[in-house]
Amino acid sequence: MGGGVQNMYQNPDNLRFEPIFYRQFTPPRTTYLFVIFSLKAQAIANQAEKRQRQFDKSMEEWKQKCADLQHELDVASSDARSNAGEVYKLKAQMEEYNETIEALRRENKNLSGEEILVLFFQFPPSL
Repeated sequence: MGGGVQNMYQNPDNLRFEPIFYRQFTPPRTTYLFVIFSLKAQAIANQAEKRQRQFDKSMEEWKQKCADLQHELDVASSDARSNAGEVYKLKAQMEEYNETIEALRRENKNLSGEEILVLFFQFPPSL
């Protein structure tokens, strides 16, 4: 560019012509830089969007995993409650059987040898 262009910018009276003059004499290098920066900005934006999509996908996967684990926990808790009830019932039955066994042992102790023989002959063992 010639010296006239620089003088035009340096003279305050010519500032009102700056937009028209700037459009007419925009150097190609500025345009190329603008295009390069625009493309670079677009590439950065595309990378950011791609990362955001990957992050969103990862978040959805983890949410699904958490929901599955919560469901498994609920099922396991339900099973544990039902098993605890079953254990309580079996424990009560075992105590009842133990009481019956102790009563039979006391009764067997009280029987004399003769009474055992009488019962043995009344109810012979079947082979």
